[in-house]
Amino acid sequence: MRKKTHDPLERALVALGDDRAADALEALIDAWGRTPSPELAACIESASALARTSPSDLRGRTKIAIAAWSKLARSPTAADVPALLESLADVLWRDARARLVLVATWRWDPRVDELLVKLLETLPYGSKSKPLYKAVIALAGRICDPLLIDRIEQAKIRTLEIRFGELGEWIQGALEELVRELRAQVVPGTKPSSTVAAIRDALATARSKQPVEAGELLQSIYDRPDDTARRLVYADALLDQGDARGELITLQCQDALTAVQRRRESALLKKHGRAWLGELAPIIRPGFRFERGFLAACSVDPKKRTRIAPLVGHPAWSTVHTLADSALIALHPIMRALRTLEFQPNHARYHEDLDDSWRELLAGAERPIERLYFADVDRDTDSDQQVPLLARCDALPSLRELYLGGGFEMDIDALACGPVATQLQTLGFIFDAREVPPAMFRGGMRESRIPRIVVRHEEMTLRLERGATGYERAWFEVDADTMQACNVLSALPPTIRELRIETARDLDRGVFDELSAIARTLPLDVREIGPPTGEPKPGRPRETLAVIFAESGSDA
Repeated sequence: MRKKTHDPLERALVALGDDRAADALEALIDAWGRTPSPELAACIESASALARTSPSDLRGRTKIAIAAWSKLARSPTAADVPALLESLADVLWRDARARLVLVATWRWDPRVDELLVKLLETLPYGSKSKPLYKAVIALAGRICDPLLIDRIEQAKIRTLEIRFGELGEWIQGALEELVRELRAQVVPGTKPSSTVAAIRDALATARSKQPVEAGELLQSIYDRPDDTARRLVYADALLDQGDARGELITLQCQDALTAVQRRRESALLKKHGRAWLGELAPIIRPGFRFERGFLAACSVDPKKRTRIAPLVGHPAWSTVHTLADSALIALHPIMRALRTLEFQPNHARYHEDLDDSWRELLAGAERPIERLYFADVDRDTDSDQQVPLLARCDALPSLRELYLGGGFEMDIDALACGPVATQLQTLGFIFDAREVPPAMFRGGMRESRIPRIVVRHEEMTLRLERGATGYERAWFEVDADTMQACNVLSALPPTIRELRIETARDLDRGVFDELSAIARTLPLDVREIGPPTGEPKPGRPRETLAVIFAESGSDA
């Protein structure tokens, strides 16, 4: 019979030897409460992955999910904590704040510290959620891991880039004070004990023994899609079983690949890519992309309507950061990694029976989307309501790029100068009409403070960048023989001081001559203008047709 010990580290080591991961986790958290350290936090994370439970019905805003979360959070085991933390922010900020009250009653746990730092890094709630962030910062005052303090320092630096306005300024000041207090109370680190090292080895052995399915490694990746370490653990398990996907994960998790490795990556995807889509394969169009071994970007086939609904909320969607052609899938809480979305409310209404999908996207649950392509604005019967919501994008606090398409019978000034303009880096317009209205560059558009405006019309692209006096720099790409290019060039705002025109080499000479003539009439310092000469450079589909430099004479 083994001798009982009151040392929690010894208890953890014994429990791991007996394959009792949950007991080991409990003991490790007891040890953390006595002597926290980064090494012990890493052991707790590993033991947590082995022991975690998967309670059902915790995710989302349904009454069932909210009640189940609260019931479990009142007396959770250490193994229950990951599922509770991962779903904590699924609700409105007021409910999340109430959940933090329960979290504060738990034993001191480094996994809670990790959640608090992540909330401060991502700021998932909007401008009215100051009470929540007060609660987060108050709880973060117990953090002692120097690595986490460093991350809070970086979050402080990035705060005004992530959230504008008074809330961002307040959070930045509060984080500055928090970092100062945490630095003052950090205890100098000590060398990890031999027992911690033995626990680390025992955890590694336990992971290697664990079957992929039984260990729920795959589910842990879906729960934390940003965690590369979990993917590599899963890759090791697959390689042990001779599964080629383990090789793909390992390859794609590297920072850079050699030419040989790139060819191997392509060969693996060509041979197995469609199979690795699993249950999602029937509804995903060709051109999907894997990153770090999992589906990352794809377009859904709208013709497969009957097959889409059963797959909404499938855990495999959780690794997708770029999605097109299904509002039904995009709006589900499982899409926690979604950053780029192509959204068509007209399609959602008539093909997915979602009349108010646009309202849910723009003013419903907050989402971490950074780039949004929003089409069919003027063809929807509720366009008069959509434009004001687009001008605010209340539920998209991380939005940096907004592209609008499908016609422009809308108030462009409201979009260019609305509240969302304060957070945008790029506002884009994709025209499918036969004529670009010159009025676009008048009124509010000219006064907009958005750094970059992009206009696409058929086979032309215009990019404007703002300077001190307005939109001063312009890049114009022309790929087709169309006189519409001349209309676009003539409609440039008068503040433009620097222009670059790029064109296909086979552009009609008449179009080229007219573009050149218009360019010479603009109030610019013309340094060079003429047709491209010589052979195209490898990898460049266009050659510079005309370059007009700023008055300073510096190159574009």
